Amino acid sequence: MKQVEKEVRHKGNVIGKVQIPVYETIAEATKAMGEKDALAKINRQTAQDIMNDYRASATREVSELTILKRMAKSDPKVAEEIARLVKKFKS
Repeated sequence: MKQVEKEVRHKGNVIGKVQIPVYETIAEATKAMGEKDALAKINRQTAQDIMNDYRASATREVSELTILKRMAKSDPKVAEEIARLVKKFKS
């Protein structure tokens, strides 16, 4: 296990620093925390990650540029038209 130092912020301002343990194996974490706490933390973080991923995919707005990039990748004619427009714009 190693320790990393992280800043604690409140309203954008650093209010302190804390030492965070970084475990190299699940066995090491289980030994340090106990199986019950280690499993509870794993399950809590897993749930949070799933909810964050869902929230991001449900609320993400795709920019026009991203849409054009996807269209250009899937259709050579679109890529050619974009290239033509860019060339015209540069002139």
